[in-house]
Amino acid sequence: MPCVICGEFKNIEMHQIKHIRKTQYFSMNNDETWTKVMALRKIPVCKDCHNTIYTGDYKGERLIS
Repeated sequence: MPCVICGEFKNIEMHQIKHIRKTQYFSMNNDETWTKVMALRKIPVCKDCHNTIYTGDYKGERLIS
């Protein structure tokens, strides 16, 4: 999948939108359900864009899954 910010196809990482412990899904026990929930909470971003998110330099649209 391409980076949702710049469209790059190389060096893709998955950015976690919201920490899972802060959601209602934290106490789930079913591994398959847990995997599906985690997949919904992440978006693909390239390494450069991921760095701008973590350094606080990202000024684009709000990132939601």
